[in-house]
Amino acid sequence: MYNLVYNIARTLDSPPNNKPFWRFLHVCFVFFSSLIGKAYFGRLKKKYPSQSVVLFEQSSIGDILLTNRYYNNFKETENLQNEIILFDKRLKRVVSLFPYSNPVFISPFIIYSLSQYQLIAHDEIVPYNTWLFFNQEYLYSFKLNAPPENLINCEIGYDFPSGKTALLSPYEKTLSFSNGEKLPEEFWAELARELSRNGYNVITNCAGTEEEPPVDSTKQVFPRFEEIVSFCNKCDCVISMRSGFADFSALSDKCKLAVLYPDDEWLKKFSIKKLWQKNDCLEIVYRNQSISSIIEQIKAYIFEEEK
Repeated sequence: MYNLVYNIARTLDSPPNNKPFWRFLHVCFVFFSSLIGKAYFGRLKKKYPSQSVVLFEQSSIGDILLTNRYYNNFKETENLQNEIILFDKRLKRVVSLFPYSNPVFISPFIIYSLSQYQLIAHDEIVPYNTWLFFNQEYLYSFKLNAPPENLINCEIGYDFPSGKTALLSPYEKTLSFSNGEKLPEEFWAELARELSRNGYNVITNCAGTEEEPPVDSTKQVFPRFEEIVSFCNKCDCVISMRSGFADFSALSDKCKLAVLYPDDEWLKKFSIKKLWQKNDCLEIVYRNQSISSIIEQIKAYIFEEEK
């Protein structure tokens, strides 16, 4: 039931047109949601009367990883001493990898309702995503928290072949490509062939489904969240779309990382170099570039120490 209401809420946040009926319906639903948020917040304060309430609205894997790395700075900035953090319950598996002291998992609709209530009662709820994504230049000056040890040294269930390994990660779930422009399949296939010709064993990070098949002539791998960093440590290079996987890969200090962005706006907002203070990675904006041009840049970056 909550999922249905949540989907309706998100639809009304971006109504199909700007007619008065849709605007009125949207206002009514926001008002209804904020009342639910207020009621839920009241129950929270009865259970946690002396603790601050932090609301994490995002629902992507990379956001969870990123917020953990900056959380100490966030607490200091917001003067938080004793807080609970509200997360979307769909993120429980990923959140459990990090040392949050008081995580509380709730439905996506309650997250949405609390975010609407927070717009009215902004002094009662601290929104973490707003602090993170609307103050990025301020954010870049902070020192990153050390990643959890369980992410850096994790046993992985994959036998790597001898020789050099290149990992391709061509899929993403949250990035919106402007004007529907995407990297074509032949780009990944040609890149895999180039890497193979230069002595690399090429593997693809994918689910192996019809929507996420491995790149032609490559083997499929699908590491668990907790395995990704250790997995990348075993690879010589990772070439990834800008995604949550790229965020995890940025924690590896043993592989070269090339990240592909659809346009300059995405690079400006979500630069791996800036957010992760990882100056040695390669960032390429795909738009208006030929396949051969992109591949040549990747080859020059990966092979530069082999010359």
